[in-house]
Amino acid sequence: MENDMELESYREAVRLYRRLVKFGGRDELIRNVSQPHNTQFLANTDQSANYYKNLYVDQVSVQDSCRLLPPPDDGTCAGCKKHFLTKRPIIDHQTDLDIGNYLENHFMNFMNENFKSRSLPLNCLRADTQRLNMPDFKIIRTDIDHDVLFFEFKCIFKPFIKISDKIAGTYCYNNSMTLDCDIKLERQKKLINSSNIESKTIYIYWYDIPCVKGVFWQYSDFIYQHQTKTLSYTRAMQPGDYKDNRQVGHIDKIYLPLHMMKNFNELFESIIKTIY
Repeated sequence: MENDMELESYREAVRLYRRLVKFGGRDELIRNVSQPHNTQFLANTDQSANYYKNLYVDQVSVQDSCRLLPPPDDGTCAGCKKHFLTKRPIIDHQTDLDIGNYLENHFMNFMNENFKSRSLPLNCLRADTQRLNMPDFKIIRTDIDHDVLFFEFKCIFKPFIKISDKIAGTYCYNNSMTLDCDIKLERQKKLINSSNIESKTIYIYWYDIPCVKGVFWQYSDFIYQHQTKTLSYTRAMQPGDYKDNRQVGHIDKIYLPLHMMKNFNELFESIIKTIY
């Protein structure tokens, strides 16, 4: 059973996510991102708060994935399956890149606005402008010009509905946080290690599927250890994976467990600890 401080941390994480969605206007966000699903996309309602509690908060202490709750099999599940299984989405990597860039800027600006409102000497900026395989962003202390955190940023708006058919002990709501596990990740791991920033590198997910919504994250050492223990999945190649006869799509994936990820409020708490 969570104590009062832990429960308040989860509540604050939900409030932070709602502010992230409202930052700059939800309609503007949807207009730029398009709408990958029609089940309360980017709409953090009382129902989504219940999913957050039942499918995430109440399961963070679960050690054996076999003890996780199955998907609720309710109207949200039915709508999700109908939407995502009716027609296989067409992969367009350029569109995905454009949307990804917009969301990255949205998140960076949100973080900086929060730092400013809290009067924190912090700034979030790109970390990969000079070295391609560096994490996407870093957070620096502006008063002493010191890097306090690096993070790779991912957005997941489409659940892997049939993952339980592919990988034992998984569920769509819990295991849709995708991470490419090919040469791209290996190069990043080597660069992070050689730069001596592994202890202050994390992976952040903006996760908005029809049921569970929020920002979740974990330290790089957890991610890399999980990679060694979990099964990877190679998805089928699709026409959009090629551009000018060159493969641009990444098809080898691992899926991170939601119930072992940290919440949005914990992210701010960990950053603030670098100051005080």
